[in-house]
Amino acid sequence: MTSTKDQKKPGKWGRRTVRKHHAGYEVRVSAGTDPVTGRRMVLQGTASTVREAEKLRTKLLAEADTYRSARTNASLGHLLDRWLPQHDVDENTRESYESLIRVHIRPGLGDVALTALVRKSTETVEQSYGELRRCRDRCNGRTLIDHRADGEHDCADAGCRTHVCRPLAAATVGRIHVVLSAACRPALRWGWIPFKPMDAVRQPSKPKPSPRPPMPAETARLVEEATRQSPEWGPYLWLAVVSGARRGEMLALRPRSRRGRHGGSPELCLGREKDPKNQTDRALATRVR
Repeated sequence: MTSTKDQKKPGKWGRRTVRKHHAGYEVRVSAGTDPVTGRRMVLQGTASTVREAEKLRTKLLAEADTYRSARTNASLGHLLDRWLPQHDVDENTRESYESLIRVHIRPGLGDVALTALVRKSTETVEQSYGELRRCRDRCNGRTLIDHRADGEHDCADAGCRTHVCRPLAAATVGRIHVVLSAACRPALRWGWIPFKPMDAVRQPSKPKPSPRPPMPAETARLVEEATRQSPEWGPYLWLAVVSGARRGEMLALRPRSRRGRHGGSPELCLGREKDPKNQTDRALATRVR
């Protein structure tokens, strides 16, 4: 680069452009056509000197040529809107994903462009995870009021309180990570992004489960006491112990679920019956004496 004047490569769009911008220089590089909107994709950045502008131009050209930049200007929120309706999951899981997107993902990451997500996925997403682990409402240390009523109201009468930060559980952040990772897979197939940026993102570590089941002798006493209190409650508790069924499976037990010698229990979730999570029938006794 030998001049501070605008420099363009001949062509319909001008593959690269460097122009004076305030106290520095603005660099713009054409990166093809957006598959979502059909518009031209442009990578851009600013530099303070001519030499830095030349280096930035070379870097942006390399990103465009090696597909290290996203191929669309669509936002993460738009990707989630396109992905979730065609994602093959049961109704309860879909509602769970919708809640995570509405409450936790869209407020913090919904407007993030896929170009920014691809180039700075680790910084962008891990910062969002950190904010949620500090406060699920992303208060950022500000003094807020948790209002208990909508519209104009008297906070004293409505019982509004000063905001107290409540961190989002690591397990919930892990589910958010699952949603984002699942949404990036079809985006890669559709050609919106050149690779899965979520592979580089570290999700918060979850505490290891530490169950403390009762000893066999204690379990026997529990079943005996339950049987003494109720003829139905004792066998039900015994069946839960020997089958190892999930809580939802135990709640969904019905006489009609018996099939010959082996009975497969469905699972009850939010008032709806569905197949067990592992899609495996359990061998249950058809008669308890």
